[in-house]
Amino acid sequence: MFKKIKDIRSQISMSLLLIIFSLFLACSTDEVANDEKEIGSLTITTSSPIITDWIKNIDGENNNDITNLIPYDSDAHHYQFTPKDFTKISESDVFFLIGEGYESSSLIKFIEENNINHVELLSYVNPMAFEEDGHDDHEGHGHDDHADHGDEDKHDDHADHGDEDKHDDHAGHEGHDHGEFDPHFWFDIDRVILATEKISQTMVALDSENEKSYVDNQSAYAKKLADFATQTKEKIDNSMISSVPFITMHESLGYLITKYSLTAAGSVYAYNLEDLEITSSKYIEMLDVINDSKANFLIVEDGVAKKMADSMVDDTGITLITGMTVENMKSADQSYIDWIENNVSILVEGLSAK
Repeated sequence: MFKKIKDIRSQISMSLLLIIFSLFLACSTDEVANDEKEIGSLTITTSSPIITDWIKNIDGENNNDITNLIPYDSDAHHYQFTPKDFTKISESDVFFLIGEGYESSSLIKFIEENNINHVELLSYVNPMAFEEDGHDDHEGHGHDDHADHGDEDKHDDHADHGDEDKHDDHAGHEGHDHGEFDPHFWFDIDRVILATEKISQTMVALDSENEKSYVDNQSAYAKKLADFATQTKEKIDNSMISSVPFITMHESLGYLITKYSLTAAGSVYAYNLEDLEITSSKYIEMLDVINDSKANFLIVEDGVAKKMADSMVDDTGITLITGMTVENMKSADQSYIDWIENNVSILVEGLSAK
């Protein structure tokens, strides 16, 4: 009898084990199926975190592989693409970039020589042309009469401003073609909406099965951007800063200035300062541009040496507005909207100062 009970217990135990094992297999199969469903079919690479954020809003639940090559909080003007980056690009279904010489010449050469499927977004946003006369004024500016400037000796100590080593790092960097058009279109939200339309169209062409998702996501994001654009305009209009004259370090805020009718008195230099070797004569030229502008404020974006900016204050009396990041988002925790909102807040607060 005890043996019979023991056999029954063994059968029950075996049955329970079989049931548990079957449930485990079923769960495992479901998990695999879910994992397969969650992995998107596209591999998308971008040059910039800004573009990555736009694409992720359009991608939504499709969970495609989206990667930016330029790190957060880095200046795209000076990022040197590596062989590893080129491999990543070549393995992608599509590569999105700003274009018009914004990224390095080696990248453009690689794309052209390897027939990479790519989209230069600047071509689809009706970009603003740089004002060539403004460049000539800044670069020429009648500075021959400064050859034996009385203050030359005074400014000798500003020739490198503690940045000699920093600029030497860029001495071997390839040049960036300044291009005919201003690449900083992310400061015009309406143009960003145009960029998202092109992104959505490209993703649909590559993955038509999820067309509705991409189209709906872009439509929702475009509405969110449009609402944000309205809020931004109201914020700037209510701040009464449109008539306050200011000057920028380099030509990076053209779209923002034009969109909101701000009073910009030009730029200290047409190119990013990291591309310059700051000699004493070049520094004097910059001071002349500031003084001639009659601007009240100088916008100094992150990345410009504080020592040099402070020296400009001492030598011209102009008031600095600092903290704006004009080329890139700070981290993955910051969205494009967060980033622009922060920059606008810094600008409004700075120009509102008495």
